[in-house]
Amino acid sequence: MIGPPAASLEEEMAKLEAVVSRCLAEALDKLDRMREGEANHLREEMSSRLRKIAALASTIAVLAERARPAFARRLETRLKELLGEAQLDPVRLAQEAALAAERSDVSEELARLGSHVQQYEALLSGGADVGKKLDFLLQEMQRETNTLLSKTPGNEDEGLEITRGALEIKSEIEKLREQVQNIE
Repeated sequence: MIGPPAASLEEEMAKLEAVVSRCLAEALDKLDRMREGEANHLREEMSSRLRKIAALASTIAVLAERARPAFARRLETRLKELLGEAQLDPVRLAQEAALAAERSDVSEELARLGSHVQQYEALLSGGADVGKKLDFLLQEMQRETNTLLSKTPGNEDEGLEITRGALEIKSEIEKLREQVQNIE
């Protein structure tokens, strides 16, 4: 029987095991560093999208405030069209305008949207196992934006700008949703 002595074979196996272990450890370390870098990049991209959503919401708040007088004028014009020459009771007109303005007020939706953005940012900074929580917040943000769109007043300039801004928010939310799919 010809071959290396048993001790020499065991030594070679030990050397091979050490080399494989070292290579595996190095590969796993590189994988961890790559994933950490990717996570940091993803976190920054998501934060950037959240900042854009917050800025759009802030712009919408200003537009909504500016839209109130136009909304009241439009209501008065519409009522005059409907009533013809009949006199409008200024008190009743003011009450109806107030009710209509209340129904079209988007401040509550904007406040909740802002809260969801803050919660999302906190979760991004928090750590592990946040994918499902982020996805839930995105659903809530989408819901608030849909409600905001349904309350958007008419086709005046401010109303069109509010609609444009809300549609941009929806687009950013959808981009965030795509990114959340990459989070464990």
